[in-house]
Amino acid sequence: MTVKIQMPKANLLDRAIQYVSPRHYLRRMSARFALNLQGGYVGARTEREALRNWEPGTGSADADSLIDLPELRARTRDLDRNSGIARGATNTKVTSVVGTGLRISAQVDRDLLGLSEEQATAWERQAERVWSAVNRTLDIERKKTFMPGLQDLAYRSTKMSGDLFVVRRFKRRRSDLLGTKVQLVEADRVCNPNHVPDTDRFRGGVEFDDDGAPIRYHVMNRHPGDMSAFGAFKWDPIPAFGNTGSPMVLHVHHAERPGQTRGVPDLAPVIEPLKQLDRYSEAELMAAVVSAMFTVFIKAAEGQEPAALTGQPHEGQTEADDELTLGYGLINELQAGEEIQTADPKRPNDKFDPFVVAILRQIGAAIQIPFELLIKHFTASYSAARAALLEAWRHFLAERRWFADEFCQPIYEWVIEEAIASEILEAPGFLADPLIRRAWLGADWVGPVQGQIDPLREINAGEKQVNLGVKTLRELTAEMTGGDWERKHEQRMKEERMRREGGLAGEVVGTA
Repeated sequence: MTVKIQMPKANLLDRAIQYVSPRHYLRRMSARFALNLQGGYVGARTEREALRNWEPGTGSADADSLIDLPELRARTRDLDRNSGIARGATNTKVTSVVGTGLRISAQVDRDLLGLSEEQATAWERQAERVWSAVNRTLDIERKKTFMPGLQDLAYRSTKMSGDLFVVRRFKRRRSDLLGTKVQLVEADRVCNPNHVPDTDRFRGGVEFDDDGAPIRYHVMNRHPGDMSAFGAFKWDPIPAFGNTGSPMVLHVHHAERPGQTRGVPDLAPVIEPLKQLDRYSEAELMAAVVSAMFTVFIKAAEGQEPAALTGQPHEGQTEADDELTLGYGLINELQAGEEIQTADPKRPNDKFDPFVVAILRQIGAAIQIPFELLIKHFTASYSAARAALLEAWRHFLAERRWFADEFCQPIYEWVIEEAIASEILEAPGFLADPLIRRAWLGADWVGPVQGQIDPLREINAGEKQVNLGVKTLRELTAEMTGGDWERKHEQRMKEERMRREGGLAGEVVGTA
């Protein structure tokens, strides 16, 4: 195999050095030739002009993130409060991933448990009743229901702050079916006690064992930015796992690199373009307002004092002798020798929209929300709009699966575990065999549906998928309505029976 090595070409500077000092010229060309023998990736070269001053660090996951997290959180939250695009992006994700809430659908492994179909269905319905009964009592602060209140808050906080901590609590109040409670802890409250430097066993408020598994989470007694409370800060060490091995704290976050201790806000890669775009939009809006004022300025002749401006102050303004403001079509009398000049900022800017669209496309690509969905702009063809929605829903469904696994399912397991211990549910072998335990705790989490651009096309495609056997009625029902096919089937049977009893069996529903 022959490897071709490209000899460096002498540029103008090389030839000048050759003329003055041939020895230095040879050294220079030798050094450039050695550079050509480096690896094959152009992106790693250092002699190229575009890459010469680009020398990023090679730190660990925590070294690259922990020191920047406070500023990233603060800026992300500020954007969420004051930037329409940033708030819209977060709302789009929350609405699509959580929406009205992720609903539990218990799915035990009846083959492993040796249950009949009827027995498995009966147990699943009872487990769902228990879950429904504690929906309003899970929040330790007694402010929100679990679905959708705590789900919405937990997912939104994770996206804005990078991560969230859920502490398992027990407090059985009057009229509570169970005592299991959850407490949401914002990311800022988990940090090293007294803000001591990070070590290999203690980073970002998380204490690790030799394997890198969390042992304890150190939580401040209040938010570090809470100015309404007084007294010294205190840190409570909360064990990551209980005596039975069940988690006592859930750390909800996306880890993008091995060894990453804390999560990073969702908007971190696009904080600067979002802020700059916000400033640009504000400046263009102000320029358009100034242009719409149509205020005229009086230019006095040389050596002549300008006439005093007259007119009434605007609503909310105060009169001042030395104050000159723009008005809504102000007209003033002119003296001899004076002429009028108008302010024309050339607004609205016809280049504004194409430029903003180009930036928004880049922002949307970074946060996995297509441009059309990011700004709710569906003016393309049906195929283009559907492609954008499908691409977005691939991300939303992945997010929903992750969130259900990280947040919803563990809390459901806490509830079912207490219900079994309290003999509200019977689950033989639950406490003795880990495999049996998992069989009892199986569940699916169903959330808001994608929606259809053309419902007739969607339902026809779904019907063909069912007829071909590539999709079940249960899957199709969950995708198109978010409902439970078995319960819908039971309801349809009830409706058909009532129609027959009412003498309507032969009539078509919805016709006169």
